[in-house]
Amino acid sequence: MKSSSAGELKRVSKKLLVEIKKKDSQLAELTKLRRLYAFISQVNQKIVRVKDQQTLFKNACAIAVRFGKFKIAWIGLFVNDDQLLNCVRQIGIPAEDLKYFKDFSIAETGPQKKVLNTGDCYIRNDIFIEPEFKNWVAFVDKHKICSFIILPIKKAGIVIGTFNLYSVEPGFFKKEEVALLLEVTGDISFALDMFERANKQKLAEEQVNIVEKRYKFLIEKSFDIKTLSNADGEIIYCSPSVNTQLGYTVDEFIHRSMFDLLHPDDILKFKKDRDTVLTTPGTTVYYQRRMLHKNGSWIWCEGSTTNMLAEPGIHGLLSNYRNITDKKIREQEREFDQNNLTALINNTNDLMWSIDTDFNLITANKPFNEMTKRMLGKQIEKGRSLLDSGFSDHQKLELKKNADRVFSGEAFRVTEHNKYPTESWSDIAYSPIIKGTEIVGATCHTRDITGLKIAEQKNLQSEARLMEAQAITHTGNYDIDTINHVEVWSDEMYRIYGINKMEHEPSPELFFSFIHPDDVDYVRARIDRTFKDLESASTEFRFIRHDGALRYGCSETKLERNQNHKISRFYGTMQDITQRKLAELEYTKMINDLSIRNKDLEQFGYIISHNLRAPVANIIGASVALKDPELSSQDIVILNDGINSSAMKLDQVIQDLNQILQVTGTIDKIDEKIILSELVEDIKGSVQLLIDKYHITLSYDFSEANHLFIFKPYLYSIFYNLILNSVKYRRMDISCIIHIKSHQLKNKVELIFQDNGTGIDLQKHGNSVFGLYKRFHEHIEGKGMGLFMVKTQVDALGGKISIQSAPNRGTEFTIELTVPETRTN
Repeated sequence: MKSSSAGELKRVSKKLLVEIKKKDSQLAELTKLRRLYAFISQVNQKIVRVKDQQTLFKNACAIAVRFGKFKIAWIGLFVNDDQLLNCVRQIGIPAEDLKYFKDFSIAETGPQKKVLNTGDCYIRNDIFIEPEFKNWVAFVDKHKICSFIILPIKKAGIVIGTFNLYSVEPGFFKKEEVALLLEVTGDISFALDMFERANKQKLAEEQVNIVEKRYKFLIEKSFDIKTLSNADGEIIYCSPSVNTQLGYTVDEFIHRSMFDLLHPDDILKFKKDRDTVLTTPGTTVYYQRRMLHKNGSWIWCEGSTTNMLAEPGIHGLLSNYRNITDKKIREQEREFDQNNLTALINNTNDLMWSIDTDFNLITANKPFNEMTKRMLGKQIEKGRSLLDSGFSDHQKLELKKNADRVFSGEAFRVTEHNKYPTESWSDIAYSPIIKGTEIVGATCHTRDITGLKIAEQKNLQSEARLMEAQAITHTGNYDIDTINHVEVWSDEMYRIYGINKMEHEPSPELFFSFIHPDDVDYVRARIDRTFKDLESASTEFRFIRHDGALRYGCSETKLERNQNHKISRFYGTMQDITQRKLAELEYTKMINDLSIRNKDLEQFGYIISHNLRAPVANIIGASVALKDPELSSQDIVILNDGINSSAMKLDQVIQDLNQILQVTGTIDKIDEKIILSELVEDIKGSVQLLIDKYHITLSYDFSEANHLFIFKPYLYSIFYNLILNSVKYRRMDISCIIHIKSHQLKNKVELIFQDNGTGIDLQKHGNSVFGLYKRFHEHIEGKGMGLFMVKTQVDALGGKISIQSAPNRGTEFTIELTVPETRTN
């Protein structure tokens, strides 16, 4: 019984112990929850009072450790495109360990990355059993951490960081605790969103205030006038600057029409611009126009107008313009100065000066100032009258007389002779200075011609004699001062070119204008060479007189250098050598003709000695043999046939020689217009049987030159012989193709005959292709007359013929005929 009671007591004691442990566990859990509620309550209270993110983070970490009884609490924010996490606030981390929480890299599979990617919390209630935290074992062991939670911190729904809580209790984070902690981070995120909205609103308000202040300052302080007007031109708003710029008060300016404020000359352009702006909303036009000042003057304004009729709160044409009257005046002054400067610089290397209508000096160049300083002992200041500057009475009288002419609008040149302080001559050109339609002054260009006058007087007699000699020899001369750019021609130079001395100013351009176009480059090169080598030169060239006559000239040139070794003078003679040149050309032509005739005579001698001698010898031999009385009748017949055959050959040679003499003789040839295509078609018809028989293709292209004025019989013979030659010497293994074409070369026409025949070995026969009785294909019947006749007739027409050929590669003949350009169409 006693044993039973003891067992019962032990069982009851054991049960009571379990109940006590259960109550202790429930009490501990209740205490933990109370701490978390206190944590949440404190955080919420701080959120209400704090106004910035840093304070919020600081308070949250402090409350977590104080009221939540966490070992460590820290908040990290993602940086560097979410590759790093940086601890911004913490409580409980020793100073020596903070380095592990500053900008540490986030592992792709680590807890921080999972919170960032999912937006959910990350919980580990037993760190020691988790292999992924092996690198943190030392830190966890050091601080006795058993469990932790990583909570997402969001802004505008996006995870920007984490709230990290570490506990020394294992299994600390149960469902209820996690729910409460998520509520805390939700409140923190809510607070961050509130801060962001508050900041944005504050920034927007500050920006609006800044913009308003700036706009108000710009409007009120700007010198530019800003207006709004309706589509009818009525002003509905204007900036205060209208008072300083145009003299009106704002009340006086508003409700006025723009048409009443514009200069009458600008209204038409204003209407055009306004119509352009009204067409399309947002369109802007820029302008310069005059506006009426309150005092009655016209003010130049520059600005723009934009169509903002459709813009809410504006509903008008926005104009912004400024006063540019001073700028306009300066522009007009610059225009005057520029006109004046242009008038001056048009006359260089001499005295240049200008005066107004009161004879006051406007401006002058350095040579003028130096001249007046020498003459008057002082320089004339700008704005001072030339009539009060110390000039002689004679000089003043001349100035007034010339001024009356130039102020009336006349531009002219005069020569003045002065004896004070030394005798001098001046060539003065006067031109009026015009501003708008008013003459406001005169420009004067003075050239010192004293040296020329003295030289003219001294050399008058010698020049007369020189002119006589030049006229006899048709030799003129020229003299160029390369320093002062003065060029002088003798009278004979003008006569050589056939021009009037009074109508042409000598110059290099005038000289080159007469040179034949084909000789210009050659003459320029010769002159350039003369300047480069500093040596005298003789140049022959063709020139075309004013009347169109082609002449030949020879220029002898020399150079002189001054003491500074610079070329100061370029001079020489120009002689018309046309008669001598024509005689030389005629002599050369005569020599060439004689040379050709000698060659022809040699060839005729060869023909006579060979082609005539053989048949004559045969005839003589047969005639002697016929005298033999013992000849049989059959022998007599044979001898007579031989005599007859030799006579026929002799007659053929004589006919050939007669034909050659007719071509090479000086017969009268009448040129006529030849259409090449018709000529070929005519020849084609005459050899049509051969074309059809041998299937010959004959084509031509005369698109560049189809018309020629030339002696037709020769041209016909040339075409006929070359075409027949191509037919005769065709290849038997391929179809014969003949093609003729023309090219226009300035005053020449080039004719090209091509075939694909047997060709000629030019290396072997090149020197005898066009010889008489020259044959290169013994298997083909012929006399060797065709190409000789072609060459002879081409020469008679003043042309040239050349050949390109190779065995079995065909032949190409090129004929070049010189024909005046005016007679090729």
